[in-house]
Amino acid sequence: MLILSCTSCHRKPPGATQRILVLSENVNERLGGDPFRSAPQEVPGSALIIVENDSVPQDPRVWQQAKTLRDNGWHVDVLCMKGDNVDQSGFEIVDGIEITRVSISEDRESLGGFLREYIEAISRLGYASIRMMMKRRYDVVQICNPPDFLFAVALPHRLRGASVMFDQHDLSPELAMTKGYAERSLVNRALRAAERITYNVADTVLVVNESYKRIALDRGRCKEDDVVVVRNAPDLNRFRLNNERYFGSWRADRKFMLGYLGVIGSQDGVDTLIHLVREMNDRGYDTGALVLGDGPFLPSMKSLARDLSVDDRIEFLGTWPSERVAEPLQSADVCVIPDPVTPFNMHSTVAKTLEYLAMGRPVVGFDLPETRVSGGDVVQYAAENTTASLADEVQRLFDNDDRRRELAKLGQERVLERFTWEHSEPHLLRGYDKALAVSSQRRDFLSGIIRSG
Repeated sequence: MLILSCTSCHRKPPGATQRILVLSENVNERLGGDPFRSAPQEVPGSALIIVENDSVPQDPRVWQQAKTLRDNGWHVDVLCMKGDNVDQSGFEIVDGIEITRVSISEDRESLGGFLREYIEAISRLGYASIRMMMKRRYDVVQICNPPDFLFAVALPHRLRGASVMFDQHDLSPELAMTKGYAERSLVNRALRAAERITYNVADTVLVVNESYKRIALDRGRCKEDDVVVVRNAPDLNRFRLNNERYFGSWRADRKFMLGYLGVIGSQDGVDTLIHLVREMNDRGYDTGALVLGDGPFLPSMKSLARDLSVDDRIEFLGTWPSERVAEPLQSADVCVIPDPVTPFNMHSTVAKTLEYLAMGRPVVGFDLPETRVSGGDVVQYAAENTTASLADEVQRLFDNDDRRRELAKLGQERVLERFTWEHSEPHLLRGYDKALAVSSQRRDFLSGIIRSG
């Protein structure tokens, strides 16, 4: 089918032209005139960014992308879900960016819950995107995973001449494996099929690191020129310290403090962090922890803390206001990346790594390839994938104030030199320039068919 053909490989099956004519005539009747011809415009183009698993501006990657496009003359609309405690209005304009939000029931505790959520998401996002398409002709439609089923929402725009961009935030098949689904299970096969279709539908693929790029080239069979690495970067306005200590209900009573920021899910290793608190106290270090974040495993993590008798030492702060997220963590003596060695984490960039470094916090974590890329030699790496090994590195830092101060300084310098959003912006704009060129060619082609018909 035409809708699954990829511009990078120029596959057009027999009968594709006839299908285009029929579809274009139907749209032409609805909208009037030539629906594929680009109208004259002063801005470089118009973009629609669709994200399902987070709200905007809460999603830092999507929000940074949207603001960069806006600052470079693009008209930007965002379609996303409503947040739990933030981003709850159905429509608003924030900093010149139009954001449409739909209600989606999150239920990620079981396979049935995922299916219900994604079916609801595709139907509601699809309906909203069609309504938006009737008001504006988009040049680029960017779909952000997870899930990898949003290609269905982008297809009507593609048929109208838009270029589709796949912004791959996660590797869904590998993520499913961390949740207990075997590589050859029906669930994993379905996710790989959806990923493959999304690669084929997309004209341009954005990825967060070189590991994801290799997968897009190998598993996705994408052309190298069609894959652009746009790294995540910490928002330095959010992770700015004011050098005030956070005490909470009991902070003053603890000699040492660990810090954690992120999602509390099955793949994030928060259980390891809780065992680490117990381990450090067993070694004679009076240690507490601040845990910022929320997720499906938060109740079970609180239960684990009670079972290990460290619940009075761990403060679960939940979702913290984004503009104040650095306030509690600046009191941490060491910030922890407890994400274990798994097929998913072996390829993924752990966002909290750069966020910790940007705040000037010493960092300890497991030895993951992309954590090495982010942290280099300013992160202390556990030799083994065990709590005890992680505790060894924490202990070294607890015992050495000078080393903690040195790592804090080097970490901030590393982020400023290599990993601010300003380093990612040129790559994003290059991807959008390429996508805009594809859209222009596609619309010229479709318009020529209409005129010749």
